[in-house]
Amino acid sequence: MRQPTINEPRPWRLALLAAALAGLACAGLSRAGDGGASPAMVNRFNMVEGQKAEKNSDWARAVEFFELALAAQDTWPGPEARLSYARALLRTGRKADALRQAEAYLAGPGRTAALDQEAEKVRLEANPARPAMPGAIEKVALDLGDGVTMAFSVVPAGQFVMGSPLDERDRNGNETQHLVTLTRPFAMGIYPVTQIQYVAVMGDNPSRFAGMDNPVEMVTWDDATAFCQKLSQQTGRKVRLPTEAEWEYACRAGTETPFYSGSSVDEAGWHTGNSRNRTQPVGEKKPNSLGLYDMHGNVLEWCWDRYGEYTAGKQIDPLGPSTGNDRVYRGGCWYFQPEQLRSAYRFGNNPTLLSNLAGFRLVRSVN
Repeated sequence: MRQPTINEPRPWRLALLAAALAGLACAGLSRAGDGGASPAMVNRFNMVEGQKAEKNSDWARAVEFFELALAAQDTWPGPEARLSYARALLRTGRKADALRQAEAYLAGPGRTAALDQEAEKVRLEANPARPAMPGAIEKVALDLGDGVTMAFSVVPAGQFVMGSPLDERDRNGNETQHLVTLTRPFAMGIYPVTQIQYVAVMGDNPSRFAGMDNPVEMVTWDDATAFCQKLSQQTGRKVRLPTEAEWEYACRAGTETPFYSGSSVDEAGWHTGNSRNRTQPVGEKKPNSLGLYDMHGNVLEWCWDRYGEYTAGKQIDPLGPSTGNDRVYRGGCWYFQPEQLRSAYRFGNNPTLLSNLAGFRLVRSVN
């Protein structure tokens, strides 16, 4: 069916306007003299109906009402209406216009903390920051002894949008987008720690699934941090678990899609549909542009942070909540559904938990 243009009368709009104006007239609010509606009342009607349409996710209709109102008076009755218009513009693909409205709100009067968060969400989705990633992969290595080494890829400092956009399929409510700046480069392990690497440092292998090139599992967060401490002592180079922000930044490697491989994870990660119900040797799936493998699936990866809801607004080198019992897992695993391997997917668990779903990878400093 052909859609009428914005200037054509629409039956639904005329009916709504007639009903609204009749109500205003009954309330004694119509224009004096001829019983008609004043331009201000018509404008108010358009604003109210625009906000209603936006709340009902009828984005195109919301934009139409707002633009009729804006054309009539070129001013906004309040910041809520402006942000409602910005959200509707964003959902209809008009990102540049949405960005202008969000920034106009941030520069104007009537701001509140809650509305500031909404404006920041619109601004980030309309114009997300893109991290600068290297044109060539820079690698460094640690010698673990007995011919065993651990390779790292250097991740440059930069900025990115952490979390998932509202329209990402299968997103969860704990993935609120926010701008993160990492001020220092770091080196991320190219693979999760393997069984042969764990044995070289700790002298034992707790894993349930056999395979020295498979990731180590059945390790708690405490085991992972003990491994870091011992390896740091042996090599004289400080290694540690990544922060949650470092993990997602390195995983995305400049991408904004659900997975660094795009909208599908099959070529990049092991999940319940392709893992044959166990871990697999590292490095057999597609790496990201930093040369990191198995960021999606195979084993869950412990991060340094305590688990908690994201702090709203911009963050610089975040370390997570200062209190809390659980620690963060990232990356999904061989047992999970594909959507649970997304770059933004996150949850927490008891740091003393042993599971054949969970391992870890390391970060080391860059001189």
